[in-house]
Amino acid sequence: MVKAKDMFDCCNGNSDLTEEFIYRHVHLQSDVSYEVLSGMTEEGECIGYLPFCKDSKSRDIKVFQGRKGILVARNGKAGTMRYLPEGKYMINDHAYILSLKDSIKHMYPILEREEEAFLKYFIYAYSAQMKRFATKNDNATWNKTAFFRELEISEADFIEENLMKFKQTNDSLEEIGHRIDGVTEQIAALNRKLISLDSVPCGASVSLNHIFEYCSRNDALSEEGIYLRQPNGNDLTVLSGSSDNLIYGKINKDDKKIHYIENTQCLHLISRGNAGKLTYFPKGDYATNTNAFLLFLKPDYKTGHRIDTDEKEEIILKFYASYLQPGFFELSSKSGLGVFPLTDAMASFYVPAFDFCDEVESVVKTIEEFEAIKRSVYVLKGQYDSLRGKQLLPFGT
Repeated sequence: MVKAKDMFDCCNGNSDLTEEFIYRHVHLQSDVSYEVLSGMTEEGECIGYLPFCKDSKSRDIKVFQGRKGILVARNGKAGTMRYLPEGKYMINDHAYILSLKDSIKHMYPILEREEEAFLKYFIYAYSAQMKRFATKNDNATWNKTAFFRELEISEADFIEENLMKFKQTNDSLEEIGHRIDGVTEQIAALNRKLISLDSVPCGASVSLNHIFEYCSRNDALSEEGIYLRQPNGNDLTVLSGSSDNLIYGKINKDDKKIHYIENTQCLHLISRGNAGKLTYFPKGDYATNTNAFLLFLKPDYKTGHRIDTDEKEEIILKFYASYLQPGFFELSSKSGLGVFPLTDAMASFYVPAFDFCDEVESVVKTIEEFEAIKRSVYVLKGQYDSLRGKQLLPFGT
């Protein structure tokens, strides 16, 4: 058996990497940028990108680069893990990154040759044990000290025959996963081809600020900010800038400094991370954290374009979400910082002014039919992930 302390190095998080810190430093010029991760970021996502910089005490921000690793959630989903390929990363204090010690790779050369396979194996084989090091309260925290003191790794886990057997199975299952992802992408591409706007009547092109108003983000609505504004019955739903977890929490409306909308349909716009992503939200009371904005139709636009019911407003918003999405992603990519330039876009991004009409409604129905197909594929992906976990149990079980 090998002690965890003899197997892994650990990169600690940066307490300064708050949403406000990222916002203040994202505009610094640098040839190198680092993905900023948290314990809650899913595979393929990040909080944002930052150049190398100093913290509030003029110390270098800790970075992880040039090595493969395992991202471990410190709280929230405490003890959950995901694999990190070689890259350039910064983490906040809600996560750790484990990496193999050079000494253990020298002692067991198979770990150097097949480092990726072993790290992926560790995630599957030791996920239950990792979660045992998390506290059992509502604000669960992963105990790094106990992990390094108590966890032991079986040497059978890196016998070459066993590790190569795992790698073969894992590679096969990953290939199936890639094929499922490919089907999803093909559906999206087919969706775009089938939805033709040639037959949709429209007016002259206007800037976005002739169509939409927007609700500003709230830097104050971090996790701590939400905790300090507990709901009291007169509540707002706080939306995040995460693609997977749009609902961030609920707060009361008592704080006059919070920007929010009431009884309004809107488009949720991610400003950092998956910047430019649009999602429709039905009528409600909403605010956002620092990573998102809310767009909603101007009253005079509705009056002048035959949008006189909630149902018609929903269709127009969904139509614009689909119409604007490619352009919004392009705007974000051109910003060079992975940030959606909302102020500039509102003034300088021109689009046709669409009335509500049968053709617009038909397009939206087609979009929704394809979205239903995509959801079915995502269910299949979930079933695949569950089966994959059962196929990759530790050796000897």
